Amino acid sequence: MGAKEYEKAFNSLLPSDVYVKSVEEVPGTFHSRYSAKSKEYKYILNEGEYDVLEKDYVLQFNKKLNLERMIEASKLFLGEHDFRNFCASEEEKVKDYIRVINSIEISRKDNKVMFVFKGNGFLRYMVRMIVAVLIEIGKERKESSFIKERLDVSELKRSNYKIDACGLYLVKVNY
Repeated sequence: MGAKEYEKAFNSLLPSDVYVKSVEEVPGTFHSRYSAKSKEYKYILNEGEYDVLEKDYVLQFNKKLNLERMIEASKLFLGEHDFRNFCASEEEKVKDYIRVINSIEISRKDNKVMFVFKGNGFLRYMVRMIVAVLIEIGKERKESSFIKERLDVSELKRSNYKIDACGLYLVKVNY
């Protein structure tokens, strides 16, 4: 059976809210997680009035944040760093906590704050923990020094902030 036939077969069996756009043949050594060269995540937060229709898709934060502080603090995460204190990965399961974040974009449009992360890979809860810390900085409860004390530090000094998964999207995986 060829790729097109697999695509049709999958779509005939999947629920209506899931759709396979294309199918490609890959070598037997391919792994959807470990073969990825880079990933892009998006996190969406609502600063405006509570929206019951979006409650499962966008974090209902419902307060204004200091975006300038968050943007400035986010720059500390750019580049290659040891993110052991910004993840929930178990030590015995992770060989390397070094990851590269190529870009973090934070923007506001119509009471929605959008965080876009692009990097070579992300650890368990890494994006959610980074967003949570940036929110604390945006609420003016934390300073950028909180990040500096934990980033690239080999001792375990994990951030105790982790935002809800609601609002987090894996946008793209590049192979």
